[in-house]
Amino acid sequence: YGILKKSLLHLILESREYYFYGFPFFGFSALVLLPFQCLGQINNTQLVMLVLRQVVSVLPMLIALLLLVYLQDGFRTYRSIVLYVFLLSVPAIIKNGLWLHPDGMVLLLSVLVLYFLWKDERRLGKNFYIASALCGILTATKLVGAFFFLAVGVTVIWSLIEKKSTWKKGILSSVKFIVVMAFFFILSNPFLLSKWGR
Repeated sequence: YGILKKSLLHLILESREYYFYGFPFFGFSALVLLPFQCLGQINNTQLVMLVLRQVVSVLPMLIALLLLVYLQDGFRTYRSIVLYVFLLSVPAIIKNGLWLHPDGMVLLLSVLVLYFLWKDERRLGKNFYIASALCGILTATKLVGAFFFLAVGVTVIWSLIEKKSTWKKGILSSVKFIVVMAFFFILSNPFLLSKWGR
């Protein structure tokens, strides 16, 4: 328990030079390392780095690409396999799979935001707010999440055009989206609670 407490304090207070990668990246990495710490294998650098890279960088990227293919055709045709292989061969995907970096997590969170906006079908309901929470976590991981304001704006306008929501609901949903996103951004990045982090 003492080692875990000390590790968490170090993670929150002393890794501030890289705080722009956000707590989700560091927190998830710490969870992946917890079994190594418990088994006394934390100093096995080769194994630790291999597992970190595979679980934190590569696995989220593979899941994100599968989800993108699912959004395209729901795995209903042979094109799913072709598209997945094509996405796997994109140079940036290959390059980011070679080292430990938050880009795999960023890609997964980005695709999850798109997935839940798609699943919401412009009703501005529960899935819309799940997308908002994920967008806040994404923004805490890397500021890429802030650029989703365009997708959210288009979703709200499209909802109004299709008469799936009223102007009042559209405005209230937009404000709620921002509030939920801001809440999860701060919750996911405790560095913002300190003066140097802000």
